[in-house]
Amino acid sequence: MSDIAIPNDVTALQVEIAQLQARLAGAHQQLAAIGGPPQVLGLAQEVIDDIVNTVHAQYGEMVSVLVRALLEAPTYQSRVNEWVEKCFGPVIAADARERNHRFLEESLELVQACGCTISEAHQLVDYVFNRPVGEKHQEVGGVMVTLAGLCQTVRLDMRQCGEVELARVWNAVEKIRAKQAAKPKHSPLPGFSNV
Repeated sequence: MSDIAIPNDVTALQVEIAQLQARLAGAHQQLAAIGGPPQVLGLAQEVIDDIVNTVHAQYGEMVSVLVRALLEAPTYQSRVNEWVEKCFGPVIAADARERNHRFLEESLELVQACGCTISEAHQLVDYVFNRPVGEKHQEVGGVMVTLAGLCQTVRLDMRQCGEVELARVWNAVEKIRAKQAAKPKHSPLPGFSNV
């Protein structure tokens, strides 16, 4: 295996691959949303082939095989979306207000588990809601950066935690549906059963 050329800066390659995956996923979603014809959707595969060929020429076959596997693998976001649609149906899955409330609930539960007090949470709510509204794409980036920083500090692997939770919720679909059904209509509060 000594003839396999591994890039010196693997982190840079990983970042580049992640960025390409995000661009490809975005393109697929946009094309699917407008009912893009198969020949247009197939362009993404041509882009993947071009990237893999470039990587192969520079780093060798072993690395190009890994890059292809990474680029063609479903993203975590798309796998979560598949679960949300399967569990709740397309209407609730597409309800931005509902997704907003569930995200806020889970983020509060995380900071509570990491030692944040109710007083600190209320102070931050007042601080944030007394400032101008941010740009969604930048705020998502901020959430991801600060989540990664928090996970590093409390010695958790955020990717592993995400995969474990996704596996758990796939095995709790009926309980989660029951909790959703018990939820007060049009309320940010969750249902009353513990999941």
